[in-house]
Amino acid sequence: MNMDMTGCNPMESRLLRISSQDRTVGSISRYNMTYATNDSDLQEIKKISLKSAEIPNTQYNINSNNNVFFFANSQTSQVAYVIPVGQYTTSTLMSAVVSVVSAVISGSITLVQNALTNKITLAINSGTFNMTPGSHFQINLVLGFKSGSFSSVSTLTADSLPNLAGLKTVYIASQTLSNHSAMICSQGLKQNVFCNIPITASYGSTMSFEEDETTSDFVVFHSRKNISTIEIKLLDQENNVVDLNGLDWSLVFRVYH
Repeated sequence: MNMDMTGCNPMESRLLRISSQDRTVGSISRYNMTYATNDSDLQEIKKISLKSAEIPNTQYNINSNNNVFFFANSQTSQVAYVIPVGQYTTSTLMSAVVSVVSAVISGSITLVQNALTNKITLAINSGTFNMTPGSHFQINLVLGFKSGSFSSVSTLTADSLPNLAGLKTVYIASQTLSNHSAMICSQGLKQNVFCNIPITASYGSTMSFEEDETTSDFVVFHSRKNISTIEIKLLDQENNVVDLNGLDWSLVFRVYH
């Protein structure tokens, strides 16, 4: 039994565990799913808070949302080069880009990381290229080519360091749990986000997260609410549905009557 928000009236509570293994038939994926139960303990809820989470850090740092390298070259009309998805280091990603682009253009392309500054320089030995930064989902930005547009150049040094950190945070998006409140994102985009979970575990490990009771993410419903059906999406820092490569996740909530 717990106290209400004013600390006056006791409220009964239960723990609710939701796992991707509990998704309903017809759910889009483990990471964009619906949880449904007929349990009467979820039909008149006044408040819900996150207690803990188990999320594997297994999303590739180069995935289907950011695996295109844009390279407009004077020798060919092709500008988009798809790099195989996977978990890359800076050196293996540079090698993959060189391999894919070199298969199309004549001459050679090089990507070299400066040992002192760690910034990458792109160069070709025949012709010129254009570089125009685009969305956050391009390998150009991962490699550090972020600002400005460059036309008819044969060499270009990135203006920032490469970033292959991969999954940094997971947003738990749910219209039901967020009570229709929204997180304001870039470019006017809004998501019904209940909470976010920082991912500090290394790639291949599981992030075990437990909320402190005094700082716990919670929602208080205006009236008692039936949450026996809950839709949940796990979003990464770019607002894409995560892809944890088939591994399951779980969340534990405390629900109050």
